[in-house]
Amino acid sequence: MSCPLYLFTGPEFGERNDAIDAVKKSLKKQFGSVDEYLFYLVETPLSEAMMSVQGGSLFSDANCVVVKGAELLKKKEDIEYLSKWIESEPPESNTLILVSDEISCDSKLEKIVPPSNRKKFYEMFFNHEKYMMTAGNSPLENPKISWDDMIKGKKPFENDEQRNLRFNKLMNKIDKGEPDASIARGYPTVDTTTATSSQVTSLHLPLDTESIFLSWIGDGLGVGVSGGVTILFFKKEILLDIFEGWQIYRQMLQENRELKGNQINTWN
Repeated sequence: MSCPLYLFTGPEFGERNDAIDAVKKSLKKQFGSVDEYLFYLVETPLSEAMMSVQGGSLFSDANCVVVKGAELLKKKEDIEYLSKWIESEPPESNTLILVSDEISCDSKLEKIVPPSNRKKFYEMFFNHEKYMMTAGNSPLENPKISWDDMIKGKKPFENDEQRNLRFNKLMNKIDKGEPDASIARGYPTVDTTTATSSQVTSLHLPLDTESIFLSWIGDGLGVGVSGGVTILFFKKEILLDIFEGWQIYRQMLQENRELKGNQINTWN
């Protein structure tokens, strides 16, 4: 029997929503009518959401409960609650989908979700043969990737396993390392005596994980102009227009083999 617990994380909400819809469609195909529920952990405790998962329905043959804000599931009692629920072998008709905008959730939570039911959605920029934005000295692009040779067919593009390995190395470095140019966009090297294109200071500037991730988003929203300068606008309407254009650039990269990647700022 399949485990009815899913964990979908990451900021790629388009493909993440598609995955949620796929689970719902599968349930409807298997059971017919399905009651759908949506809860936010900032408003509703897990125990209350689980009542909808386990309660059954008078009018439908299955329940599908989506719970957003899964990064908040850190308490011992919540993790144990879910663990015991899984150990009881609940039927597929009672499905729970945990969702988070964060890349990762508490490791104890991730361990109780079957690997086949866990997915990180960061696809648009970096989980393709060609990146949309250069990853600089980060593990995503260091060791260096021979982009020109790959586009010309002289070398094969990296596969999913290789890209996931790079991605996991970046996540581990963000969790454990000191913020520098290899994990935070626009930051200098840690060594203040080494050549770097960013501003250097010997002052200790605290930088949390969220700010590191936001630096990548901010870089992706930059508009490149001549002279190697990138402008970052603060007007919401402009940023939303740029954001909507990301999907088109990804589509163009997929449809045109010889089109260069890593040009998001020029594209913007």
